[in-house]
Order: sequence, then C-alpha cells, then structure tokens
Amino acid sequence: MSLKHPLASLFLPSILLSAVSLIAAEADSIPGDFRLCAQYGPGFSDWKPWKVTIFADGKALQEVYPSRLGKEATTEKTEKTSTLTMPQLQELVAATRTSRFSALKELYSYPVTDNPTLTLRVTMDGSSQEVKVYAPGHLKDNAEVKRFMKVWNIVLKHIPAPNAEQKTE
Repeated sequence: MSLKHPLASLFLPSILLSAVSLIAAEADSIPGDFRLCAQYGPGFSDWKPWKVTIFADGKALQEVYPSRLGKEATTEKTEKTSTLTMPQLQELVAATRTSRFSALKELYSYPVTDNPTLTLRVTMDGSSQEVKVYAPGHLKDNAEVKRFMKVWNIVLKHIPAPNAEQKTE
C-alpha cells in the first residue's frame, strides 16, 4: 500500500492508536447499568444464607440472614456495606463477559437433596440474566458451571462469605 499524501503517514498511525485505545477503554469500562447479585442458599445446614449486591459504582451491600438450623444469637438479618476498587470491579465485569455469562442456562442441577444453591443475577449492557446452580460440588466438571463459578469465585474473592468455613466452591 502506498500513501500518496505526505500527511497520511502521520494521521494513519494516530487513527489506529485512537481506535486501539477506544477498544481498550471499552474493555475496562464498567457499564452504567451494571449490577450483580450473588445469593447463597445453604440447604439444610447450619450455615447462614446470604446475598451480596454489587453496583456499577463499586458499592456493595451484603445481607446475612439467620441460619435455619442451630442456635442463633439473633433472628434478624445483618447488613454490611463495602466498596470494590475500580480494578476489582473491572475484574468482575471482565470475568462476566469472558465467561459468556449471558449465554448460560437458567438452572444447573444435580439429582441430590440437601445441597447449597448458588444464584447469580447480572444486569449489564441493557440485559439481565439469572443463573442458579444447585449442588455445585457435584457439577464441578461441567464446563458451563465452571463458567458460572469463575464469576462466583471473584465475588467471594472481593466480598468474603459470612460463613467462616465457606471458601470458593
């Protein structure tokens, strides 16, 4: 390709650099409508059910409900707020996109009883998707559940579960 105009060699690299910068900025941007809700249902264990909602500005609200079993000191839910940093929020949005979360089915389940249920509800880029995984320990080899767990584990990395024994699944 020959450049006929002498200034073309100056403008073409500038235009390409701008396009690359715009693509990179888009990848790092947080959609204004971003909202992620992670919810944990413990089954018939004495672990506490909880829910975390993370907003586009990085603010997070964790609600912890009393255990259905065992001796609880309180019967009321507790709330804790925190704020994710921009890199943490970008990591979460990037994982949601790269996992192709919006293409997952609504339910993954294994035929057992008394297991936890993990739920993620994600709104971003004008659409929403809710996915539930029942008995995730039995589905850990399922490729689609692994995509779900990629997002779930990043949530737990930044907002730890209130059950001391609960780690990433």
